[in-house]
Amino acid sequence: MKKAFYGLFSIIGVLLFGVVGCRVPPDANPVESTTEPKSIESIRTAIESTIGSKTMNCFVSFDVKKDIFYAFMENPSMDVLLHGEGTSIGIFSNSSNGTIQFEGISGSEINSVEAPAGVFRLGDSTPVHESLLDFAGDNAEVAKYLIQHDVMGGIENLAVISLPSIPVVIWVQVGQENYFITLDDQYYEDCIDIHKTTYVYRLYTQEEYVNKFGMKTGSLFVNGKEVTVKNPIKIYFDYAELPLTTVLENLGGNVKWQNDNIATISFKGKKYKLDMEKISVIKVGRKLDNLIMPITGGYRFYETVDRELILDSNMIQQVLKQMGAEISIAIDRSQFVVLINSSE
Repeated sequence: MKKAFYGLFSIIGVLLFGVVGCRVPPDANPVESTTEPKSIESIRTAIESTIGSKTMNCFVSFDVKKDIFYAFMENPSMDVLLHGEGTSIGIFSNSSNGTIQFEGISGSEINSVEAPAGVFRLGDSTPVHESLLDFAGDNAEVAKYLIQHDVMGGIENLAVISLPSIPVVIWVQVGQENYFITLDDQYYEDCIDIHKTTYVYRLYTQEEYVNKFGMKTGSLFVNGKEVTVKNPIKIYFDYAELPLTTVLENLGGNVKWQNDNIATISFKGKKYKLDMEKISVIKVGRKLDNLIMPITGGYRFYETVDRELILDSNMIQQVLKQMGAEISIAIDRSQFVVLINSSE
């Protein structure tokens, strides 16, 4: 089994107010931290050794993998976010000259970048604007918002998290209860000026949030007929993971396996070589032009299981289009089904 992501990744941001204090002096300069930032205490040490003693709004960001994010949704815990494999850390803060400062921590090295508000982004679209720091970087503001929605009590943990395809969300732990505030942004002036933006918030309980954004398992239908699959169909917020060869066979293609890694695909009068190790589908007679490539500015997911190549539904549609098939893919999360229909 293999899993990989390719292309551009969005930042996964995590706020630690109430756990980690954030301080920024007017003339903050990057320094070397002597602590590996893998625990709340070591992150506090890294922050304080980096940005000094003047209290201002800021948040600590964690870049975590998709599997860590979905594990966190089922079990909201700071430990899940802190100790995810491959986690990297950054600090967003207000600077004295009106810009957003970013401190990237990798091991004991700390690199500092300062840029106008709105340049750094959370997720695929949400800019890090000063109003985000004003709201999510201030426990009092978040507490006021929660009270307006009849949620009372002290804030134990606060975190901002993002992942491609899912709106940025603020996780708030109040006592033993978990709440999620979705964070979407709207641009003024027809989306021309990213420096003029506002955020739109909506509150969910943990159950409501997981029901809407969590991973589901479901069924696959091709041209109205339910398809038998070897592995569960995983349905996410706006895409699903689908078996490429199974979909091709149910659209009239033929797949002949030479061994566990190599297969010849016959589809619409043409032949293609599928290589599971290289994660490639290439027209027979050509050496290049792999059809399984990331969309510009996007990413590629794959998983190989039992002579089956699992791809995300966006990539499936892209590959089939290059093979001459015009299909539509509809995901019905309420019924736990994925519907594939061809226009032929």
